Amino acid sequence: MPSDEVERLRIESARQRTEVQLALGMSIAGVGVGAIDYISDSIVLDITAAGLFGLPAGTALPRKEIHARFHLDCAPKVTQLIAAALDPGGAGVMSVEFRVARPDGSEVWVLGRKQVAFSTPSTGGTSRATTGVFVVRDITQRKIAEDRLRVSEIRYRRLFEAAHDGVLLVDPATSKIVDANPFMSRLLGYPYDHLVGKELFEIGLLKDSAMSQDMVRKLKIDHHVRYEHLPLESDKGRHREVEVVANLYDENGSAIIQCNIRDITDRKVTEAAALQNSRLFSTLIEQAPSGVYVIDDGFRVLQVNRLAAPFFASVKPLHGRDFGEVLNIIWGPTVGLELASIFKHTLETGDRYSSAAFTARRTDIGVEQSYDWEVQRVTLADGNLGVVCYFNDVTARRNADADSAEREAHVRSILDNTQSFIGLLSVDGTLLEANAPALAAAGITRERVIGRKLWDTKWWTQNATEVARLKDAVARCARGETVRYDMVVRISGDVSMDIDFMLAPVRDASGVVTLLVPSGNDITERKRSMQKIQLLMGEVNHRSMNLLSVVQAVARQTSRDGDPETFVTRLTERIGSLAASQDLLVQNEWQGVEVANLVAAQLSHYKDLMGTRVMYAGPALRLTPAAAQGIGMALHELATNAGKYGALSKGEGRVDVSWRITTGAEPMFEMRWVEAGGPTIDPPTRKGFGQKVIGQMVEASVNGNADVDYRPTGLVWTLIAPISDTLERGRSEPPAPHVKP
Repeated sequence: MPSDEVERLRIESARQRTEVQLALGMSIAGVGVGAIDYISDSIVLDITAAGLFGLPAGTALPRKEIHARFHLDCAPKVTQLIAAALDPGGAGVMSVEFRVARPDGSEVWVLGRKQVAFSTPSTGGTSRATTGVFVVRDITQRKIAEDRLRVSEIRYRRLFEAAHDGVLLVDPATSKIVDANPFMSRLLGYPYDHLVGKELFEIGLLKDSAMSQDMVRKLKIDHHVRYEHLPLESDKGRHREVEVVANLYDENGSAIIQCNIRDITDRKVTEAAALQNSRLFSTLIEQAPSGVYVIDDGFRVLQVNRLAAPFFASVKPLHGRDFGEVLNIIWGPTVGLELASIFKHTLETGDRYSSAAFTARRTDIGVEQSYDWEVQRVTLADGNLGVVCYFNDVTARRNADADSAEREAHVRSILDNTQSFIGLLSVDGTLLEANAPALAAAGITRERVIGRKLWDTKWWTQNATEVARLKDAVARCARGETVRYDMVVRISGDVSMDIDFMLAPVRDASGVVTLLVPSGNDITERKRSMQKIQLLMGEVNHRSMNLLSVVQAVARQTSRDGDPETFVTRLTERIGSLAASQDLLVQNEWQGVEVANLVAAQLSHYKDLMGTRVMYAGPALRLTPAAAQGIGMALHELATNAGKYGALSKGEGRVDVSWRITTGAEPMFEMRWVEAGGPTIDPPTRKGFGQKVIGQMVEASVNGNADVDYRPTGLVWTLIAPISDTLERGRSEPPAPHVKP
């Protein structure tokens, strides 16, 4: 038989074997099979394989049709492996995962395996590939699952690495750390290698080995453990306070403990500051020179100071009790209901109420008493609204005034033996008598004043306003009206004195007014005390509302330019910056404060805007304590208003703060606050406490002048003051270039 015929029969036999293998492959569900004829460079696909490649089944196709389906990213690798499988010197086997780009534009992942058969011509020579079988399987879903798993692992690792809480992974079998995120290294100051392989107690997280083992035992039972307020010390001895949440879970068939460590030091500082504010508020109430009590927003008695306690002696229990019930017990239902409505109106509207002479019979003790009192709404230490009432018992004063009218025969003795200033007038205002205390206070004798009009005496001669009021009061009293008001008189040494002044008519038996009795009590200290209380209450109220507004502005600003994962951290940092500013003012007691440090502290809650939207510059100058306090409060107020209404309330606004020593015959200290790019603002219709802070208060602290200009481009605040009233002597350096924020 000719050699060519033998070769043909051999090839035919190989083809038949291939077809048998093809039939066997087609019987396997989900697996595609193809038969390759390398002599004709063709391939036949079964239905499954044809579907994967998007080619017809059962038809001999050029091999290049298959190769054209290889995805561009995979083609070089697959082509290289095919060439290696066709090498007669090799094993003739190929296995590869690759993507197929089908004619309809879709893609699939396949696992392909190939077996090549070689033959040697009968005439001798080099073996060559004659036939081959390859099997393909769709592994798209597996690859998708693998990609998702890989993405999930990448995401978890990114969260793990970027988390602003410490994360430790612990092997429950050995209680040793197997992994730690970067934040944990920053928190403790230890490198990664120092943490891995240690037990928790060895890095200071738990007290000792026993506590560490106890945590593992609890986790094996409950799968969750939480520790609050654990002390932690870094490698440099810095003390932090943390909370730890540990969970036990399965990871690829192995148990693992994940410990999340959160630094709560700043939160604890904030809580401590809130507690300190609450204590400060209580201290101010307790040390007030008048009776003071506080009603909360639920209309319950919150606090009563020591001077007010006797007033409520008949009410037990008192604290936490409904204030309407308290008033009913003391004054009875009619008066109690009237008073309760006044307090509720102030609580709801903020309208202040005062009464100079409230008199009524107390139901609880059956005695008529008189009080001057005032109520005003304030923001309490917990941020809620409340009502504060401060009062003085003036019953004795009222009784003394009544007794003086009844004891006209003994007026001279009374006049000279009382601490009040008392006199006697004719109905036209001529002074007929004056007691010794009144004369002594003014440093004058009876002869210099008796027989003169009261408004022509030393007490009034240099105050035209009080003279006019006095003349009007005399005319009204002569008509039978008792007149009472607070006024200012002049006493010895040209000193002014605040007095509670009253003019009372004296009638004869027929009811005709024949005499007038002027009286006055020195209320200078009481006035100062009341003003001090009002200022302190206003300061506490204003500072509390300003602090809440700043936190709200910081939170709003943080939410605008931060992603949700870093929101809490950025907010905490900014609140911490605000707390640091307060620490600078309190701890340094405003002594020798550098202007730049003061500005930085007061603007620290806009730390991330420094150098972009918030700029400050000026020479190195050191302020006096008084100047630092006044200017610091003004900067705080300006920053708050800028965040609420001004340039920093919009994303494109900016603030520039500068200070300098002016040139000229008399150099002055000048500071400017300039806003730009914010919303258009109008001058306020009323001047509240904040306007006083940036105006009268700062002017008084430096003996200077503060100007506020509400320009269309933004608010401009300028302060000019003498250097001697502003800067520490010998503590001012020569002008320097810009201070870097």
